[in-house]
Amino acid sequence: MPSTLTLCALLAAVTLCVSGAPLQDALTDGPAGGESSGEEVEEVKVEVERGGVETSNLTGPGDILENWKQGIAPISERHEKEFNEEFQGNVNYTSLQNYTRPSFPTTNFSKKAYCQELAQGLLTYLVLLKHVEKEYPKSSVLPGLKGRISLLVTQFKAKMRKRERAEEPTGTEQEALLRELDHPDTYTRRLRAHSVLASLRNFLVDGKRLFQKWEAKKRQTAGANRAV
Repeated sequence: MPSTLTLCALLAAVTLCVSGAPLQDALTDGPAGGESSGEEVEEVKVEVERGGVETSNLTGPGDILENWKQGIAPISERHEKEFNEEFQGNVNYTSLQNYTRPSFPTTNFSKKAYCQELAQGLLTYLVLLKHVEKEYPKSSVLPGLKGRISLLVTQFKAKMRKRERAEEPTGTEQEALLRELDHPDTYTRRLRAHSVLASLRNFLVDGKRLFQKWEAKKRQTAGANRAV
């Protein structure tokens, strides 16, 4: 029987350790046939930024998808509205794609390593959100969002056999990411902040779709193997 490991993730004040390890080669997210590896974490206590402790199965697709939904919701429901109120129709929301930076993670990753690359991308977005916080410290979109993203990272890493391959960017890398967003003009800095949120939403939406697709295929494969 695989051993059960319990993690306590306090997400009210998310402080991820810096390891400096680069993104390694692709890995297999789980053993063949969808069986549980001994390293999978089964339970986690999470302190969400808005308060309250909940216990979730880390590797269950249903729980991951629910957390995913809660992560997408504040961006989908409030960000475009706040953007339009701020710029009063002088800037089109769709134009934010012109302010994205090369470092913004996308969902152009491999089936074999999708959990690793989802986790790595979200860790990068956690750094990029520091720019959003700096420009909009009172944004209604941010409360709870970082906690949800950090929980997703924990959930994806729990499905990986080599979790150390998804690491927070080093201090030097973080400085480079934030420097790429900086600009002497306030207007440009704020549009870049909005572009971070818009790109993060796209990453979450596209990543959720790919996760559902590949998890479904993994379950089909496991069912076929058991039927043999």
